[in-house]
Amino acid sequence: MPFPVLLALSQLAALPLLTFIGMLPLAVAGLYAVMSLLTFCVYAWDKRAARLKRSRVPERTLHSWSWLGGWPGALLARHYLRHKSSKKEYKLPLWLSVAGNLLFFSALLWLCNP
Repeated sequence: MPFPVLLALSQLAALPLLTFIGMLPLAVAGLYAVMSLLTFCVYAWDKRAARLKRSRVPERTLHSWSWLGGWPGALLARHYLRHKSSKKEYKLPLWLSVAGNLLFFSALLWLCNP
């Protein structure tokens, strides 16, 4: 399994586990899960628009969804939909959003569990 898929699935699997053991509020876990699903859907929408030669979702919008917590959905969409996977200039902003979100998530866990 490719590293980006493993990372995304690990984050998504950690959400219910951390909620179950009381380290993460249910609302936060739900927000991350919903954002990931919505981000995957936005990527799917853009992929379909590309195939049909219709108006596309701007890359800035795709990155915004990733920064707002939907990065697991973005990584999964890149792999399974093969969307935005070959654009080199797209990778750095995406991976910066992943790193930023992981840092934020770690800080959130630390704050929720003094």
